[in-house]
This record gives sequence, structure tokens and C-alpha cells, in this order.
Amino acid sequence: MRAPLVFPSETRDASREKDEWGVNVFGEMGEDETLRAVKRPGLAEGFAGVEGTTGQGVFNFDGLVYEIVDDVLYTGVAPVGAWDSGVSYGTGATVSYQGQEWEALQDSLGQVPASGSAYWVLVEAGQIWVQLATTLPLPAFGNLQSVFGPVFRYDGKTWIADPTLGAAQPFVNSADLLTWNTAGAYPASTGLTTVISFLGGIYALDLDGLSAAFSTNGVSWTVSPLLGDVPAGFYTVPVVFGSNLFVLDSGSNICTSADGITFARQSMNLPHTGSDVWNLVVMGSTLFALPENGHKDVWSSLDGLVWTQLTADWGFTAIGYGVVVFSGRMYVCGGSVSGSLKNTVYSSSDGIAWTTEVYGAVWPVRSYPVAQNTAGLLTVLGGNGPSGNRLDVWQLQAGPTPPTGLPL
Repeated sequence: MRAPLVFPSETRDASREKDEWGVNVFGEMGEDETLRAVKRPGLAEGFAGVEGTTGQGVFNFDGLVYEIVDDVLYTGVAPVGAWDSGVSYGTGATVSYQGQEWEALQDSLGQVPASGSAYWVLVEAGQIWVQLATTLPLPAFGNLQSVFGPVFRYDGKTWIADPTLGAAQPFVNSADLLTWNTAGAYPASTGLTTVISFLGGIYALDLDGLSAAFSTNGVSWTVSPLLGDVPAGFYTVPVVFGSNLFVLDSGSNICTSADGITFARQSMNLPHTGSDVWNLVVMGSTLFALPENGHKDVWSSLDGLVWTQLTADWGFTAIGYGVVVFSGRMYVCGGSVSGSLKNTVYSSSDGIAWTTEVYGAVWPVRSYPVAQNTAGLLTVLGGNGPSGNRLDVWQLQAGPTPPTGLPL
């Protein structure tokens, strides 16, 4: 609900001006304009408007939206209209209803905005995506697609590298996503390499060179040959689940390792593996498999081996999206549908029920963005746009905070 509005100037009762209607005038809003709120005693809704005009429930004044609900005058930060049962609304239309703002998910006529409605979704109050940077520091690393994990969090910083480009590619890192520092380089690589944070340091897995490399600073590395059941390639970023590294390889296997060097191939019942169809996500004590490549089923596991289908259809299609755990929910960001790039954000606390998130502002469309929890803020970096690689950084922040309220 929008925060109620306070008028610091004069408040007086002018009910005699409108016969039996109660009229309160709250100070002068302009040289010749007076804000007027009209409310019949005992009614939750009222009339409101600028001096000389009336409009039921909601009105716009000086770029803001005002509404009377339950004896309180509220304001928003952008003009919206009151929901009207007789008006046809197109997809994306925004209305105000019972002190909250709603966005149309599809064409609507007469469907009341409500939680769980197939026609309306509640706009998250006070949250907007803010662009932090327009150009990331490494032109050579424009492709931030997360398949090979060139972007990761370690030591309170965001690190970027692209080991797929060959030997001695530099790392850069940043604590605030604004100021970037060169921080070492990855050792020689022959191809399929992913870089993540593991065992208290930086871990690089090279399945072409059959080696693993560890570092605590990105400068000095310890390289070891892989042992045991080496994963047969991979199409999704490995994850740390419990105390083990889990690699979903390009066959139908889960390969695990406690030290990142010696692997064991484990049998499992996760379906249609063998291609890039899953994103592995750790949330709490559960490992989730989110669908890719046109699939829609969501699975979960408590050990990474025995999987349970949570839903056969999570309700949408997304290919090449970014995913991150934030505030107890999984967030799916962007991607493409039938070749059309998206900037839609979905979230779920259980992998079963997914919510379309609606914000006051959002980033441009893209596929394969990197989604991160950066110092407690939801962040989206890079990706592929309509004209090539995107090098921008966006962060979800609190929007303008309206003042507190005034009873009528």
C-alpha cells in the first residue's frame, strides 16, 4: 500500500461549502490551486480533487496520485487511474484499487484486482531497478553468459573473468560494482572452464585440460590433475551443495567432489539430461533443478541424487535466464521466449508457485544475464541484447519514500 501523505501546512474543516459533504482543505498547493479532499461521513471511499473539480476516490495533482481509503489520504509517485469495472484494460495497464497499485497481466474487463488473480498483479511498492553502470570494465568479457561462470562472488566482491579466451586472462573485481581493480589472472586454459567460489577460495575447473586450480587471490594458483570419475563436460555452472561440489555433466550424471579434484559419478533420477536443460540452484538445505531449453518441470533434492518433481509446469517459458537466491526466494531474470528477449522477473519460495514481479522501473530486455545477490541487493549484470552484448549493471533498490499519512 502506498504510504499515506502528510501536509505540513494548514488543515481546516470546510464542510459547510458542500452542503452535507465533509470537505477538508489541506493548505495551498500552488499560487491559485488548493488541494481538496471530499468524504461523506461513514464511507471508506471519498471524492477528491483540486479546488473546483471532483473525481471519485483517486485524482492526480502536481505529478502525484492521491486517494482516500479508510479515512486516510494516500499518495503515489506516478499518475495512475482508479480501477473501473466498466473500463477495458490492456496488458500492462496500471490502476489503483483499495490503496494499492496493480498491473494488468492480460486484457481485462470487470475482473477485480486481487491477489492470485490471473488478470492482475500487485506492483511492489517502493522498488525500482537502478542502473549503476553503463559499461563494465572489460570489453573482451562482454559475453557474461553464465554457462561458464565468468562472474562470481568471493571475498565480498564481484569478480569477472573469461577463462574460455585462453591463458593469462585477467580478473577484475569490485566491492561496489562501480570501481574495478585488476586482480591477477587465470592460469593457462585449453577450453571448458568454469570459475566459482569453493573451499574458501577461487576454484577453476578445466574439463578439457582435466585439471583444477585453486587460488585465494587470483594471482597465485595451485593446479592439480583431475582424478576419479571426471565429469564428461557440463552445460550448467557447478554448485556447492552441503560440503561437496556438484557437477551436472553433459551425459546423464551427477559428479560430486569434496575437494574439487577427485570426483565420483553418482546415479540419479533427474530426467532429460544430456543437454543444457537445467539450472542447479541451492536454497537452504534443498537443491533445485530449474528448467531450460523449453522444458517447464521443476525438481528438488535433499541430497542431489534422489529427485522429486515439484511441478510439471512452472507457468512460463524462459531460455537463457539468470537465476539467484535472494531473501528466501529464487529469482529468474530475463531470458528469451521464441526468440523474443525479455526483462521479466519471476520469483518463488518453493519452486512450485511462481510470481511475476512488477517494479516501478526495470532493465532493458536481454538473455543470459548474470543475476547476483550483491551485498544484500538483487543485481543483474550484462547479457545479450538485441544488438549484441550488454555491459551494463542494474540493481534493485528502494524507490522514493512518500511521507506518512493524514487522517481525514
